[in-house]
Order: sequence, then C-alpha cells, then structure tokens
Amino acid sequence: MEEDEELWNTMVNDFGPDRKQTGKWQEIYPSNAFIGNYLRLELLSNAEIYDKLESDICGYFDYMAKRTGTLWEHDSIKASCNHGFASHVLVWLDHLGYIYDL
Repeated sequence: MEEDEELWNTMVNDFGPDRKQTGKWQEIYPSNAFIGNYLRLELLSNAEIYDKLESDICGYFDYMAKRTGTLWEHDSIKASCNHGFASHVLVWLDHLGYIYDL
C-alpha cells in the first residue's frame, strides 16, 4: 500500500487470473498457481480486499475443480493435479464466510 501505491494498484488491478487474456505486462512472465498466484491472493486477503479475492479465487481455481475435482500445482495439467498446498484456499474461503463451524 502506502509505501508504493502505484505498484500496489498494479498488482491488485492488472495482475490476476485474466492477465494472459488482457495482455497486460507482457514483459513480465506470468505467475503460476503455486506459488505466485497464492502469494498475490494472500496479499489480497491480508489487505481485506475480499471482493477481488473472491473473484480471483474463482478465476484461478474454478476450472480446476470442475475438471478434476481438485486444485493443481500449476495452472495446467502438466504437473500435480492434486496438490496439498492448494488446501490453503480453504483459509481464504473461511475469511470470505464460506466455511462454517458444524
């Protein structure tokens, strides 16, 4: 945030699950599910930008869950399609109110 507002706004608004489609920042190689996308989502969560967090979780992971019922190590099926670290998504879903105590 305050330390470098331009960089923060770029990370929040220009990077995300649709960056390849928008063609923004082509000189920067796109991050992948583990760990780049997770770090960005963690920053959104810590900053309590929950609307963007929710949207980006769907953008990053919906197609994975629909295709295999799991979350993957990469954004394609070229590696682990059942990656344990992906369970961290549950922490964000809890922050968003999707996880309830039974």
